[in-house]
Amino acid sequence: QLQMPSIGFGSYLLERADIPQALPLALETGYRRIDCAPVYFNEDVIGDVLAEQMAEGKVQREHLFVASKLASPFHQRQHVEVALRKTLNDLRLHYLDLYLVHWPVAFNYVEIDPTKRGWENEDIDDSDGGNNINPDVSLLETWEGMQDMMDKGLTKHIGLSNVPIALLHELLASKPRILPFVNQVELHPYLPQT
Repeated sequence: QLQMPSIGFGSYLLERADIPQALPLALETGYRRIDCAPVYFNEDVIGDVLAEQMAEGKVQREHLFVASKLASPFHQRQHVEVALRKTLNDLRLHYLDLYLVHWPVAFNYVEIDPTKRGWENEDIDDSDGGNNINPDVSLLETWEGMQDMMDKGLTKHIGLSNVPIALLHELLASKPRILPFVNQVELHPYLPQT
């Protein structure tokens, strides 16, 4: 069973320079869910702020709900772990509360150093006009890697993001060992998805 705070601190389009002021204020106000992703290019700064807040006793790890996402170049089963370990290193955490497949489209693999903090120099979000898409990697293969991450204790829950219903049905029909806990999608008055 998954329980998470209903209101969260989103880091999409959040400038790196604004995080040291914005995140502590959010935590002080009571925010406990933090939504991150490698392609937001700010996980390392978020990790520094979280480490500082925890070291100062302002928040405890067990009271936070930290989510991040698997970037598209790491969808092959054997590459999921290196991407998650890099995210954990950037966030200065030992585990995530929720790890999502950010988009159900695989890109060609990009080699990374999981011990180097920050993603600024990594080409992880550029689909190169569709030329970087890897059609040989299915969501089912990616999901196997996501299940592996739960098995290893690197994340407490796994889920999906931006996955259309037809593809979700395909995944569920494969009878995975672990079902997705969530499918996070953008939904608001200007984008009423069903």
